[in-house]
Amino acid sequence: GWRQEGRACTVAVCEGEDACREGEVCVKPGLCRCQPGFFGADCSSRCPEQYWGHDCKRSCPCHPNGRCDPASGRCTCDPNHWGGLCQFPCQCGPHGRCDPLSGACHCEPGWWAPNCRKQCPCNPSTSQCDPLSGLCRCQPGWWGRRCSFKCSCNVSPCAQETGKCECLPGYWGPACQRRCDCGHGSCSPASGHCTCEPGYQGRSCREPCPAGKYGSQCVHSCGSCKRSQPCSPVDGFCLACQPGWNGTLCKDPCAPGFHGDGCLQPCPRCLHGEPCDPQTGSCLRCDPGWTGPSCNISCPVGTFGDGCHFLCPECVSGSCDPVTGVCICQAGYWGDSCNNTCPEGYFGVNCSSPCQCSWGTCDPVQGDCPVGLWCSRAVFCSSLPYQPHLWLHSPGGQRCSGCCGGTLKPLSPLGTYPM
Repeated sequence: GWRQEGRACTVAVCEGEDACREGEVCVKPGLCRCQPGFFGADCSSRCPEQYWGHDCKRSCPCHPNGRCDPASGRCTCDPNHWGGLCQFPCQCGPHGRCDPLSGACHCEPGWWAPNCRKQCPCNPSTSQCDPLSGLCRCQPGWWGRRCSFKCSCNVSPCAQETGKCECLPGYWGPACQRRCDCGHGSCSPASGHCTCEPGYQGRSCREPCPAGKYGSQCVHSCGSCKRSQPCSPVDGFCLACQPGWNGTLCKDPCAPGFHGDGCLQPCPRCLHGEPCDPQTGSCLRCDPGWTGPSCNISCPVGTFGDGCHFLCPECVSGSCDPVTGVCICQAGYWGDSCNNTCPEGYFGVNCSSPCQCSWGTCDPVQGDCPVGLWCSRAVFCSSLPYQPHLWLHSPGGQRCSGCCGGTLKPLSPLGTYPM
């Protein structure tokens, strides 16, 4: 009884004895009705204008000023009415028709005003009348209030109010009678003077820009294009920039703090954070203690300070700080000139570390504790010519021995260290 349409079975089917006759439609299985807009036993009679729908059972709300669509009921207004139900009379007079939705009047040619009741003063063969203002719009080649004067401008139009010629491109002069002579440009309609297209120069705009120049009449100079290649003669664009320059025209220097190709390389540490040379990355001045184009080389030995211009003081057992010039002592020494050994009980850099040995004495450099039977003749493990054994003599010549982590061995008769 139903036929599928898409995913749903929404189409009624009337078949066999229940099949619909000509002029009928199947509204549900086994039920036929007249097509919308018709009625009667054989569905041959049209609905009266005030009705619509199946069997003409629905009233038309736009009657008598319009008619309804027989299937949808949508109103179509008569020429003299407008509105959703055709309920408003038109005010357009005999020379206009109104819009069925807004009621606005559309005037016939030669008439104007909101209600199309005023006749235009224009010559219909040379102009058109504005339907809202009544002003004449001249056709090309005519001018004046009523477009009654012919332009004298060769093939160009003229101003409607004054008749002054408005030359078409390629013409100039009072009557646009002269042709322009501008190969790659346009001319002034008053003087004929050429304005060249970008990339050309000369009186007739036929000379291309020389290398390094661009723009109209080639008045602009190229930026710093890479490898001194010429820029575009039209807009000055560079394919790539020389180191230190940026932008499509290569006229913008690198931002402070950057240098090199594309301004992508950060500057080295220049004095007080000053910017480096945008092309080479070199610093004009370096922080104290540093030198070289990139300020990455410490001052040479014996010098310090700003520009490494100052001579270091004598540092007997140490070296000079390249920034301040103060002596930096080796482990085991202290003092302004690093000429004093560590006092007893201390060791290391600047003698700042206390010894950790039971007798209170240690190696002034590494802090090793002494070994042996007579500590006054002690020898430190770090001072032996070989390890791990340490051999010592007592003051009375008696044999004695000590050890730095190995096995004790007797002293040789000659008083030498056994190998």
